[in-house]
Amino acid sequence: MGLRNFFSNLFKKRVKEPEPELSLEPDNVGGKIVIEYCLETEQFFVSADFMDTTTHSAELMSQLLVQLELGMLTNYVYSAIGAWAEDDDVKLAFNESVFLRLELLLGVMENAKKQLAVDPANVFSVKSAREQ
Repeated sequence: MGLRNFFSNLFKKRVKEPEPELSLEPDNVGGKIVIEYCLETEQFFVSADFMDTTTHSAELMSQLLVQLELGMLTNYVYSAIGAWAEDDDVKLAFNESVFLRLELLLGVMENAKKQLAVDPANVFSVKSAREQ
C-alpha cells in the first residue's frame, strides 16, 4: 500500500475483517531497530538491538537493510501507522495530519529536484552543428 492508497483508505469506512495478529513470539525475535523522535529538540534517533548474532540472523538483517535501502519497507511502515490508529478518532486525525504534511513535503522535494535539473548543454556551452 503506497502513500496515496494509505491516504485514500484513511477516509474510507469499510467493514473490518478480523486480521491475524502480526507479532512475533518473544522467543523468536532475533533483533529490532527502533526509530524515535524528540518533540523538544526535533531530532530523531535510531537504535538497534540484536538478541541473535548467528549467521542466519546476519543474513536476515542484510536482507532487511537492502529492502530499507531500496525503499521497499515504506508500505509496511504506512500499514503499521494505519493499524495503530484503527478506529480511534484522535489517532486517525493525527494520521491525517501526518500524511497531509508528508504529501506536501514530497511535493516540495519533487519541485526542488525539477529546479535542480540542468540541461548539460547549458553547463558545457555545447552548440549544435546548425549554430556553428
